[in-house]
Amino acid sequence: MAYQPTFSDPRVKRRIKRALGFACACFSETKERQWSTRYIDKFFGISSNPLSNYLRGLLLICTDSHYSSLNHVSKKYRLNPRGVEFLIEKLLDKKHIDIYPCVLQVQEYGVEWAKEEFKQELSTRVFKYTNKTNRNWHPLQHLRREVKREVFKDSNLKYQYDIQCCAPRLLLQFSQRIPEVLDSNQ
Repeated sequence: MAYQPTFSDPRVKRRIKRALGFACACFSETKERQWSTRYIDKFFGISSNPLSNYLRGLLLICTDSHYSSLNHVSKKYRLNPRGVEFLIEKLLDKKHIDIYPCVLQVQEYGVEWAKEEFKQELSTRVFKYTNKTNRNWHPLQHLRREVKREVFKDSNLKYQYDIQCCAPRLLLQFSQRIPEVLDSNQ
């Protein structure tokens, strides 16, 4: 017998909203994305839990199941729009919704989740970065661009920086340092 959640239970609704918000904020319907199972577990719950497993199967499509803990390669996923539509219908307690309003609600759920998840940092403007491979990282960097724009706009943060914006500057600065690097190696 397949697991069926009790959609009227407030605890189940809360778990669904959290998983739905994370999935809508971080995954795309068209582009696959490599993501750690442990990080997904943080918002869906551990995969041995029936509700967590149900949500993972409904919201995410595994496009590449290859992973290697030694090489730091994770599975690849993309968002399942039909699963998102189904869960939004259940949360709103409607029989059927049009796909176009659903697309707008996908972004709304992602924005709502991100604002709640990073509420403290967005309000105080003190962001906790982790240093990996000589670069500072923050989980906000993993959000979909349209979700990130909305979250920053609602938090009165005017400027967004990403690697696409700064790549030309980085290339210029690196190329200017090449003579220095070559001279120091001799």
